[in-house]
Amino acid sequence: MKTLSAYGALGAATLLVVACSSSGGDVTGNSASAVAAGQVFNFGAIAHPGSCLDATGAGTSDGTQIEEWTCNGTGAQSFELTDAGGGAFSIVNTHANKCVDVNAQGTANGTKIQLWDCNGTPAQSFYLDDAGGGFVTIVNTHSNKCLDVQGDNPNDGTIVQLYDCNGTNAQRWNPTVIGTASTGGGASGGSCDAAQLAKCNCPNGYSCCPTDGSCFDSASQVVYTMCKDDPSSTCTVGGSSSSSPPSSPPSSPPVTTGGNRDFSFVNKCGYDVWVGGEGNPVNPPVACSAGCPSGSVCNTANQLCTWSVPSLGSVQLAPGQSTTATVPPSWGGRFWPRTECTSTNGQTICATGDCGGNLVCPVGVGGAPPATLAEFTVMPPSSGSDFYDISNVDGANVPVEIAPVSGSFDTSPPAGTNLTYYCQSPGSPNASGSLAGCSWNIEASCPSELQDQDPGHYVGCRSAGQVCAVDPSSAALDCAGEVDLYRCNGGGPNDVSGSCYSQGANASCCGCPSWSPAGACQSSNARWTGGPAGHYAQVFKDMCPTAYSFPYDDLTSTFTCLGASNANTSYTITFCP
Repeated sequence: MKTLSAYGALGAATLLVVACSSSGGDVTGNSASAVAAGQVFNFGAIAHPGSCLDATGAGTSDGTQIEEWTCNGTGAQSFELTDAGGGAFSIVNTHANKCVDVNAQGTANGTKIQLWDCNGTPAQSFYLDDAGGGFVTIVNTHSNKCLDVQGDNPNDGTIVQLYDCNGTNAQRWNPTVIGTASTGGGASGGSCDAAQLAKCNCPNGYSCCPTDGSCFDSASQVVYTMCKDDPSSTCTVGGSSSSSPPSSPPSSPPVTTGGNRDFSFVNKCGYDVWVGGEGNPVNPPVACSAGCPSGSVCNTANQLCTWSVPSLGSVQLAPGQSTTATVPPSWGGRFWPRTECTSTNGQTICATGDCGGNLVCPVGVGGAPPATLAEFTVMPPSSGSDFYDISNVDGANVPVEIAPVSGSFDTSPPAGTNLTYYCQSPGSPNASGSLAGCSWNIEASCPSELQDQDPGHYVGCRSAGQVCAVDPSSAALDCAGEVDLYRCNGGGPNDVSGSCYSQGANASCCGCPSWSPAGACQSSNARWTGGPAGHYAQVFKDMCPTAYSFPYDDLTSTFTCLGASNANTSYTITFCP
């Protein structure tokens, strides 16, 4: 049976339960589970965050088009998985009691995906393959092609079609259990309602145990906060105690007001740097029509509220210059350095980190790789610790360091904190606590096949995955044979099945490099560690041991910091520290 490897190789009827244990006895809350027959899901469309796989107009007739539409909890978006044999599933819309179907058992790109009377044919048989980060691709067993949002279009009503599997967001779906065959789905399913989510106060990407208000990461099942009302409690993962931080920082904190903090930017490079920034979507998703909460703005591309990037005193920093931005107490997003920017006819084009030819990056527009990222999810101390990291997953252009400002954070870490990564400085050229410093010899250590030239001179070091995104036919990196190993996504020739740190990981997992913490690896992929994927990840880890070098590098790259009792943590981001 093909299951989400993030949940381990579990049987079809197995649930992986996350519980919080305290002196008051064991409390078992809702949990994510292995994808299994008999469960009812909605499938979030990653092409349009906040939208779901949907039967057009809640139709019940044969031929009803499958589309993406803003998630609304109706039966049009409620799908039960039933066993189709051989590890495959039929996907049954619970409202129409009809199956998701490939029109006329077609195999051509663009073939219509529709509802049809369930008939057991290969047109209605699908694998749900792990796509990393808790997401899946939905693959028709007859054509071996994927359910795809046409053109990766974020607009409501965009049709879902059959298309060659390519690993893009157009083919990535977020399965959320909303019930079982016995309880049904839709508005009455088993997911947390608004009141429960408010009680849990869970950041984006996390689910809750509504009975006690704890949160857990739906991909790794690692508890994010202790049981909310019992700080002395411990959290369990599949029966074993764990106080680890989540496998990756949440992408959006809860909305609060008051207690702003400062982010300072300092340019110690011998050249000008232009600061770029992008906010994360507010979570739970808020439609622009409902009014965006304080600190967020409307992303007109998808009509969803997104954390706004604070105004900088100066986007362009000459050597030795600095600037400061005021960030609300709850905020999520990233900043990065841009280089060799020139402005002509109202456009600002940068050699690295360009954000669509704009001096100030528009809402929802990130930096073009290669760009070294400084990533944050911040929240008031009453809601939990901040998360922050330096990422070279898509390459590096400029050395970057993040340092919490002395006096703005609690010097007594909360219970269960990984002290090695508490309020330390990722990207620092000096040792940070017990962590080694970064050499940041980017150009000298960047292999020629990863070097970005613009035009005719080096400007940055691209990751192997980014090289393959630009040139899928690259023979130097064997992109055709290695791309899923580089990106840690399934769908390629190696069928990568998630992080080697996840419980139940198998030998097709991504990672388990030499720098993994002792006992962290649940399995190891010799093809990854011994091949070019591990080699290129090592290049970036060698230049900066405290920065992300591949998508699952969380355990040696995720930092936390809790604000002081009278202040939220402020940060200094230094270019060329």
